[in-house]
Amino acid sequence: MQEEVEYLARTRGIASFSFIDPVFNLTPDRLMWLAEMLEPHATAGLGLHTIEVDIERIDAEQASLLARAGVKSVENRSQSVATPLWSCATATSTGSVSQPASRHSAVPVSRSSAI
Repeated sequence: MQEEVEYLARTRGIASFSFIDPVFNLTPDRLMWLAEMLEPHATAGLGLHTIEVDIERIDAEQASLLARAGVKSVENRSQSVATPLWSCATATSTGSVSQPASRHSAVPVSRSSAI
Protein backbone atom coordinates (compact mmCIF):
# COMPACT_ATOMS: atom_id res chain seq x y z
CA MET A 1 0.00 0.00 0.00
CA GLN A 2 2.86 2.38 0.69
CA GLU A 3 3.98 2.15 -2.94
CA GLU A 4 0.49 3.06 -4.16
CA VAL A 5 0.32 6.10 -1.87
CA GLU A 6 3.77 7.23 -3.01
CA TYR A 7 2.64 6.84 -6.63
CA LEU A 8 -0.41 9.03 -5.94
CA ALA A 9 1.79 11.60 -4.22
CA ARG A 10 4.04 11.81 -7.30
CA THR A 11 1.15 12.06 -9.78
CA ARG A 12 0.27 15.59 -10.85
CA GLY A 13 -3.28 16.72 -10.28
CA ILE A 14 -4.15 14.33 -7.46
CA ALA A 15 -5.01 16.25 -4.32
CA SER A 16 -6.82 13.51 -2.42
CA PHE A 17 -7.85 9.88 -2.58
CA SER A 18 -10.21 7.51 -0.79
CA PHE A 19 -9.38 4.33 1.08
CA ILE A 20 -12.45 2.10 1.23
CA ASP A 21 -11.47 -0.88 3.32
CA PRO A 22 -13.11 -1.71 6.66
CA VAL A 23 -9.80 -2.75 8.20
CA PHE A 24 -8.27 0.75 8.16
CA ASN A 25 -8.48 0.89 11.95
CA LEU A 26 -8.67 -2.84 12.62
CA THR A 27 -5.96 -2.64 15.28
CA PRO A 28 -4.26 0.28 17.05
CA ASP A 29 -0.91 -0.83 15.58
CA ARG A 30 -2.27 -0.84 12.04
CA LEU A 31 -3.78 2.61 12.46
CA MET A 32 -0.52 3.93 13.94
CA TRP A 33 1.45 2.52 10.98
CA LEU A 34 -0.98 4.05 8.49
CA ALA A 35 -0.91 7.44 10.23
CA GLU A 36 2.90 7.47 10.29
CA MET A 37 3.07 6.41 6.64
CA LEU A 38 0.43 8.91 5.45
CA GLU A 39 1.35 11.93 7.60
CA PRO A 40 4.24 13.20 5.41
CA HIS A 41 2.00 13.02 2.34
CA ALA A 42 -0.82 14.81 4.17
CA THR A 43 1.61 17.52 5.29
CA ALA A 44 2.69 17.92 1.65
CA GLY A 45 -0.95 18.38 0.58
CA LEU A 46 -2.16 14.90 -0.40
CA GLY A 47 -5.36 14.42 1.53
CA LEU A 48 -7.15 11.24 2.38
CA HIS A 49 -10.65 12.25 1.32
CA THR A 50 -12.67 9.32 2.67
CA ILE A 51 -11.86 6.18 4.60
CA GLU A 52 -14.05 3.35 5.81
CA VAL A 53 -13.68 2.59 9.51
CA ASP A 54 -15.10 0.46 12.26
CA ILE A 55 -16.77 3.37 14.04
CA GLU A 56 -17.00 1.48 17.32
CA ARG A 57 -13.20 1.52 17.60
CA ILE A 58 -12.84 5.31 17.24
CA ASP A 59 -11.77 7.09 20.40
CA ALA A 60 -9.92 10.39 20.92
CA GLU A 61 -6.53 8.80 20.24
CA GLN A 62 -7.70 7.15 17.02
CA ALA A 63 -9.38 10.40 15.90
CA SER A 64 -6.05 12.18 16.41
CA LEU A 65 -4.25 9.54 14.33
CA LEU A 66 -6.83 9.89 11.56
CA ALA A 67 -6.25 13.66 11.54
CA ARG A 68 -2.46 13.13 11.33
CA ALA A 69 -3.05 10.86 8.34
CA GLY A 70 -4.91 13.67 6.55
CA VAL A 71 -8.36 12.08 6.75
CA LYS A 72 -11.12 14.48 5.71
CA SER A 73 -14.17 12.21 6.20
CA VAL A 74 -15.06 8.69 7.26
CA GLU A 75 -17.63 6.13 6.15
CA ASN A 76 -19.10 3.49 8.38
CA ARG A 77 -20.79 0.37 7.09
CA SER A 78 -23.49 -1.34 9.11
CA GLN A 79 -22.12 -4.04 11.32
CA SER A 80 -23.64 -7.48 10.83
CA VAL A 81 -24.55 -10.00 13.51
CA ALA A 82 -24.68 -13.78 13.31
CA THR A 83 -28.24 -14.04 14.65
CA PRO A 84 -30.90 -11.81 13.08
CA LEU A 85 -31.87 -9.25 15.71
CA TRP A 86 -35.61 -9.68 15.35
CA SER A 87 -35.42 -13.46 15.82
CA CYS A 88 -34.29 -13.04 19.42
CA ALA A 89 -36.05 -9.78 20.33
CA THR A 90 -39.13 -9.30 22.49
CA ALA A 91 -41.35 -6.24 22.89
CA THR A 92 -41.45 -4.49 26.26
CA SER A 93 -44.34 -2.57 27.84
CA THR A 94 -42.72 0.74 26.82
CA GLY A 95 -42.75 -0.18 23.14
CA SER A 96 -39.01 -0.69 22.88
CA VAL A 97 -37.56 -4.04 21.91
CA SER A 98 -34.86 -5.89 23.82
CA GLN A 99 -33.11 -9.21 23.55
CA PRO A 100 -33.92 -11.79 26.23
CA ALA A 101 -31.27 -11.98 28.95
CA SER A 102 -31.24 -15.77 28.77
CA ARG A 103 -29.78 -15.70 25.26
CA HIS A 104 -28.01 -12.35 24.92
CA SER A 105 -27.33 -9.38 27.11
CA ALA A 106 -30.19 -6.88 26.98
CA VAL A 107 -29.78 -4.43 24.13
CA PRO A 108 -32.63 -1.91 23.78
CA VAL A 109 -33.61 -1.27 20.17
CA SER A 110 -36.09 1.31 18.97
CA ARG A 111 -38.86 0.05 16.68
CA SER A 112 -37.97 2.87 14.30
CA SER A 113 -34.35 1.74 13.94
CA ALA A 114 -33.34 0.83 10.43
CA ILE A 115 -31.88 -2.65 10.70
